[in-house]
Amino acid sequence: MDPAVYFTLIINVLMVVTFIVLLLIFLYMIYHKEETSESPIV
Repeated sequence: MDPAVYFTLIINVLMVVTFIVLLLIFLYMIYHKEETSESPIV
């Protein structure tokens, strides 16, 4: 297993994890805004 394949695998895993985290934060912000519409998001 050469380093190029190893680093490509790490980069792809980090991109997927980052995408999932951003998606969860986005959904949480929308749900939080709908849940408490009278209070601002902290």
